[in-house]
Amino acid sequence: MSGFGGDGDGSETRARKKKAKRKTLTEDELREAALSYLDRYDASRVQLERILVRKAKALETEEEARRALERIPPLLDRFEESGLVSDARFARHFVDGARRRGSSARKIAFKLAARGVASETVQAELRSSEAETGIEDRAAALVFARRKGLLRKFDLRDPKARAKALAALARQGFGYDASDAALRALQGEAAAEG
Repeated sequence: MSGFGGDGDGSETRARKKKAKRKTLTEDELREAALSYLDRYDASRVQLERILVRKAKALETEEEARRALERIPPLLDRFEESGLVSDARFARHFVDGARRRGSSARKIAFKLAARGVASETVQAELRSSEAETGIEDRAAALVFARRKGLLRKFDLRDPKARAKALAALARQGFGYDASDAALRALQGEAAAEG
């Protein structure tokens, strides 16, 4: 006997942990689930659709899952029409935050594509953000290099160490020109300080 009750094989614990499948998911329940998610997170249409589809597929029967899946597109259409879901707004907030953290345009585009945002929307938001904030790949590369302490980690006067720092920036999606400019700016800052 394990001391936790039952016959010691853990079956009671597993049975308690296993969630009972829902029988139905009404339109109101779908809307409430979507609103609850949107209260906590901003999301693209595709992201929200994935959340709702997952809920629908977890239903007890295939017939109920099919009915719930049919309710999702009209609900998402209404959310888009009312402005609750906007890929452009989502992309804008994502781009602004990612640029401030030092992400490259390539990395941002990749992440937004994975979230279902159209390429045209991503490019438009990248251009708009660059025009408003002045942060483009060179500035973002410098932010990333500072944040990751590349000057502390690598002696940029040594060609091999410089190549490693350039590789670190390349892995983040920065091109050679932006990476080289960021490292030169770091070296200039270090020379000015000391």
